[in-house]
Amino acid sequence: MIKKGVTIGPKDTDLKSTDKTDILEYNIEEIRGWTIDELNKIEDKINTIITRYFAPEKELEFRTIILNSSIVSTGAKMKILRNIESFDKKYIGKIQTLMNTRNAFAHLPLTKSAVVSVTNNNGNLVWLLESVTSQLDIMNSSGEIKKKNAKELVLEYKDLVVEINQYLDEYIPPMTKEEVIKSIAERNEKK
Repeated sequence: MIKKGVTIGPKDTDLKSTDKTDILEYNIEEIRGWTIDELNKIEDKINTIITRYFAPEKELEFRTIILNSSIVSTGAKMKILRNIESFDKKYIGKIQTLMNTRNAFAHLPLTKSAVVSVTNNNGNLVWLLESVTSQLDIMNSSGEIKKKNAKELVLEYKDLVVEINQYLDEYIPPMTKEEVIKSIAERNEKK
């Protein structure tokens, strides 16, 4: 039971978050989910930017209906951002890179690449497995498919997520008291 005035923390939910702190501790299924979740969080910030730019009278409906990802894709939202003069266009390319990587982790099979050394030991071949690398075939913005090391890709993704979130957090101005009150009032009207 949730009581009024109680702060709800991450452990107070029916679906638990991971306790792992390093992305390299995640298994592939967790990495797939993490990449999707991180892009969802960024898309929510993009929705905030677009909503504040257009300042619709029915803000909640605009966010939940018009900007719903089943109606307006993340790619279409990039086109909207491109037309907001104050938005730094270099981040659109970075977000598109995130989208491509997220799609690869979400939809593509992970393949393994092995490095094996073979030596001749008095007429007997000795095979030594030196390394096994997980890979994804990523299509770049030019439509070319490139093999990418999955571990390096996830670390690049993590760094890009940090950089984009930092920019978006600085770009989005804090809500005014009036905006907070309006938002709460709209949500209460829906109940």
